Amino acid sequence: MLKLNYNKDNLTKAVNIINNGGVIIYPTDTLYGIGCNPFDSKAISKLIKIKKRNDKPLPVLCSDLDHVQNLVYLGKSGNKLASKFWPGGLTIIAKNINNNLPNELIGSTGGVGVRIPNHKGALKIISLCGGQLIATSANISGSKPLESHEEIMRIFNNMFDVLIYGNNKPSGIQSTVVDVISGTTKIIREGAISSKELKKTLEKEEK
Repeated sequence: MLKLNYNKDNLTKAVNIINNGGVIIYPTDTLYGIGCNPFDSKAISKLIKIKKRNDKPLPVLCSDLDHVQNLVYLGKSGNKLASKFWPGGLTIIAKNINNNLPNELIGSTGGVGVRIPNHKGALKIISLCGGQLIATSANISGSKPLESHEEIMRIFNNMFDVLIYGNNKPSGIQSTVVDVISGTTKIIREGAISSKELKKTLEKEEK
């Protein structure tokens, strides 16, 4: 396990580890995320074991809208919300359109959670990894999100492959999650973006 401060050389090391099936913990705008290549089933299995996660699907962070649209169909509502709140703390569950995504990322209704984070360091890591990288909160499922790399080291010890820290600490507020699969917007979890903000945006667009 490597603990690496954020810099160009260390990012190269981290990306090489990810490309070879490794699991990374890295800061985003909301929380520290634990992630891996979203197309690597073995790495995903390792991540799930580390988190002791049930069958809840894993979200994917993307570096830009093109990489989002390679995975899902956002539709009218999804595109409106994305244009307003991305990059930022909004996860959108939209219809999967990528036949290569493993089942662990796809919900029972055929949706995949996607987001573009508002965090320069995370975006750089994601971009170097090909534009898409899993990011679920760095904690044991059911417990509170870990807020520092010191906590992460204590809880996870040598269970993951590389930890990137530095380059802006996460806010500690989880992303808001919405589902747009049906064409309408359903709020699954309220977090960094309030339901009032979401409704205001959608109502404005409908007028």
